[in-house]
Amino acid sequence: KKIVIALMLVLTVALFVGAFTTVSFAADQAANITDAPLTSGRTFKEGEGLHVSADLKSMPKTYEAVVYVPSTSAIGTIFGNYLNADTPSFNFLINSSGKPYLHITDQNGNQLKKAFNYSISENHPDSWVHVAITHTVTSSGSSFVCYVNGESVATASYSVKYELDMTLLQHAVTPYIGQDFRPTTNFKGRIKNIAIYSEPLSAEQVAASFNNGIDTSISSLMLCYDLTDAEGKNEIQDLSGNGYDVNPVFFERDTSVEDYDYSFAVVGDTQFLAYHDVYNGTEYFSAIYDWIVKNKGDKKIER
Repeated sequence: KKIVIALMLVLTVALFVGAFTTVSFAADQAANITDAPLTSGRTFKEGEGLHVSADLKSMPKTYEAVVYVPSTSAIGTIFGNYLNADTPSFNFLINSSGKPYLHITDQNGNQLKKAFNYSISENHPDSWVHVAITHTVTSSGSSFVCYVNGESVATASYSVKYELDMTLLQHAVTPYIGQDFRPTTNFKGRIKNIAIYSEPLSAEQVAASFNNGIDTSISSLMLCYDLTDAEGKNEIQDLSGNGYDVNPVFFERDTSVEDYDYSFAVVGDTQFLAYHDVYNGTEYFSAIYDWIVKNKGDKKIER
């Protein structure tokens, strides 16, 4: 008999393990960034992301990417592991106003978050843009600098109110490129290059990265990827040599199959659903199981 299992499908593909000592990105010249064809980067459909294959060893202090930001609403994650739980997380994204945004949460719920006052969608509509955010921690607090195309465009600072405790970072959800664990946060434009560092880059290093490409000899480089020709590809290596290769992950619902004898209804990994539903009188669980009962005949649900 033909059997269909109706569930959220998570597909991971094992990748080659490799290392490179140098890398030349298509973003190594300003003209290449602004004039590159749209197909030179990678899109991320709703529910699609690239999953980093290992826990990060330290907290990122520089976030860098070459992205294509559409002039329409561009909210979406470039790189992050935001989970909204008691785990350390970071989220590097473009918000709905087209502004670079950084959101850091430690394991005690303390947060630093900033939308930098520079709209990429307004200043560089429908263009490839190099974006970098550096995070410097001193005795007086945290300071952030946002760079666009090698130039500082916005800054932010936080005085010391608490010490961010990221001790459990290696036990948190490993990060994604193109989304941040929540399937609907996929990046709405395109991503071409990305690099993450454990230390803040200087203004000179950011400018050099924009003009000359990623320098893989920088000791603080944690991971980097070239997605220039990565549309639809699964074999994407970490070019830093640190082994952070990525696995594509897809969260999709396939309802197109019509010719089958019976199906299973699967409700999986309900820990957070159960935790939050306690405060909602089992509203969410009730909705799920009511749907299963209502659609038992139409969907041929036998188990």
